[in-house]
Amino acid sequence: MTPHDAALLAGAGFLAGVCNAVAGGGSLITFPTLLATGLPPVTANVTNAVGVWPGYVGGVFAFRERLTGHGRTLLAPMIAALIGAICGAVLLLLLPSSIFKAIVPYLILGATGVFAAQPLITRTLNRLTAPKAAVPVPVPVGGPVNGPGDGPGDAPGDGTGDGRSEVPADEGAGEPALERHFIAQLIGIFLAGLYGAYFAGGLGIIILAVLMLTMTADILLLQGMKSVLQLGVSSVATLAFGVFGPVHWLSVLVLAPACLLGGNLGGRLSKLLKPTALRVVVTVFGVVIGVRMRL
Repeated sequence: MTPHDAALLAGAGFLAGVCNAVAGGGSLITFPTLLATGLPPVTANVTNAVGVWPGYVGGVFAFRERLTGHGRTLLAPMIAALIGAICGAVLLLLLPSSIFKAIVPYLILGATGVFAAQPLITRTLNRLTAPKAAVPVPVPVGGPVNGPGDGPGDAPGDGTGDGRSEVPADEGAGEPALERHFIAQLIGIFLAGLYGAYFAGGLGIIILAVLMLTMTADILLLQGMKSVLQLGVSSVATLAFGVFGPVHWLSVLVLAPACLLGGNLGGRLSKLLKPTALRVVVTVFGVVIGVRMRL
């Protein structure tokens, strides 16, 4: 690695850390930069996965208080995410590198599109999943009657019949029960994990979209769950690639601390930096790189 390459990687890692703390999309900066230093696509991908892993730890740490008491809620989706990540890592390591090289421009452009549309996606999902106002039901004289689906031994009015399951929070946590489409969530998280280990760009918004579509909870909890699941996928990829992949460790040594430093500064300056401006910069960069690789 030349001093020029090291400086380029350090700058890209720092900027990626800032972007991840404010708006996301850091991998859309670091992965093309690794390619620019001369690494083959698969080597650049696995090196990027290992190099940005420390930043996900910081993301979970930021939501630690909101996640307290929700270990059981996270257990099943975490298992699905880990299984998906194992499958994605195996695919990347075993399939011919020519396949990844052929599709990587489309992966970059697709991830850039998802990243650019993240505010619109989030607003749309918020609107679709917003709880509807309850319609008051008059109680007849003599007390309440059983609602639809109630049977002997059921609490009055708790039969929903909508295919969802209530997932209680951990005992003693004092949290309300969370309602979610269990099977749909596991399938979505599995596919997100598979994609995230194969190519991590845009993984965060994909996981968040799955969670918002399949369960009812406040956005802070969903963001925290997204961070934990993202860390799980990244950890599997980092372990698999670190042991079996062609990781360029010298690049990791430059990239990882730069990402950490940028993330720390980005978190401190998040109120001053404009996410929209960073989103535009990352989007333009991703489109240019994707189109250039396609040509």
